[in-house]
Amino acid sequence: LEELRDALKTITGRNLIFFAPSCRAAIAQILSSLPNKEVVLPAYTCPVVKTAVQIAGKRLLYTDIGERGLNSSSAEFADLAEPGRILVPTHVFGFPTDIAAITDLARTRDCVAIEDAAAAMGSHIGGRALGTFGDFGVFSFERSKRYPAFRGAAIVVNNESLLSRTSIESFRFAESRVVFPSRETLFASFYNVVTVPWLYGRIT
Repeated sequence: LEELRDALKTITGRNLIFFAPSCRAAIAQILSSLPNKEVVLPAYTCPVVKTAVQIAGKRLLYTDIGERGLNSSSAEFADLAEPGRILVPTHVFGFPTDIAAITDLARTRDCVAIEDAAAAMGSHIGGRALGTFGDFGVFSFERSKRYPAFRGAAIVVNNESLLSRTSIESFRFAESRVVFPSRETLFASFYNVVTVPWLYGRIT
């Protein structure tokens, strides 16, 4: 884990990296650490993000997605970016949104930005890693993501003035355990077999 933490520090250029057992737990951990009451989410996003907002006891607001893509852009966030709200811009399926404009909007409107880069680890805009634009960034290691490890997530703290190390660690929702993921390994093996192109085509 420390080797992974060091690698993420190198990738992101940030010093505060935390681990969580899932992306849902990571987002809930950040939200619970903040006093803000309202969270703005894209209407089209992974349902676990909504669950994280509910776990943290925040009020949920949806913004529309753009006409020519899957993401909510700065134009859509602008309608709901009121002072004190938390914005959660998302790179859906790893396709970057206009994150620089959204985070600029968050700063000028006195909002907090949690960048959902769950599926975008390793991607860059203008040489800058996704997950490093918002006040916080979140990466996922779930089996469908860019760097799969069955489960797990990382929290990147880009704005250290918002939270201390102790405050964010005090809101963990689930303990991480180091165990061999036998069920996940079995599922992944089955998944890899049935999705072999010639077999998958015959099954479907």
